[in-house]
Amino acid sequence: YMAVYAGNIFEKTPIDEVKALAEKGDATAMLEYGERLFQGNGVEENTEEGLKWIIKAGENGKGEAFYDLGVAYMNEMGVKKDFPTAIKYFEKGALLKNADCMTSLGLIYQAGARIDSSLQANPEEAVKWYKQAAELNHLEAIQHLAMMYAMGMGVPKFEAEAIKWFQKGCELGSWEMMWGYGQCFQDGKGVKKDLVQAYALMSASAGFAEHPTQKKGMTEHLEKLAKELSAEQLKAAEKLSNEWKAKVRE
Repeated sequence: YMAVYAGNIFEKTPIDEVKALAEKGDATAMLEYGERLFQGNGVEENTEEGLKWIIKAGENGKGEAFYDLGVAYMNEMGVKKDFPTAIKYFEKGALLKNADCMTSLGLIYQAGARIDSSLQANPEEAVKWYKQAAELNHLEAIQHLAMMYAMGMGVPKFEAEAIKWFQKGCELGSWEMMWGYGQCFQDGKGVKKDLVQAYALMSASAGFAEHPTQKKGMTEHLEKLAKELSAEQLKAAEKLSNEWKAKVRE
């Protein structure tokens, strides 16, 4: 969605001031002005004019502007759905080291025809883009990359590399990755089996699930796992769990 980046210094600036700064060549103001016009936010909606300013912001080095453009063409927001154009803009943003653009390219190449009949899946290409975004600490990319390595999609199945990214995702506060990493410890996949660490990670993760069915499944899984631990182990796991929970970024 747009305005994902508009939490910027001009967010509360009156539209006339934003416009004046944009006209003077301020790229951040160009993006803010373009997004407001595109969405009709505090100004009469003008998608065509909005697009012009967003493109201008991209040409002036704002990678996030190209992300906005890619999203608009991908989701038919104010423009006709056009995947080749979306890809072109995401690639431009990726060149400006925008991790959201890189991740979007990864998702497109991973999904292929599942999201649009004109596309062909290319898992190797997906891994390439996820990796670039993951190296910039993009959590969603890290999550996908870990799974690609764990399942051998687009890369040879490589547990050590999957574990590296699961661990990184947990350190950066992804509760989803904590659950996945916990499962690795429970099953001894890529790491030495460790039920205390498994319970700690999964217990830290479970409280953040929003979907009732998912939450119920996680709770039941933890209850079963707890039965395999001694009282002392459970106490140690709960202490560890609080440390992991403190890292979670919602």
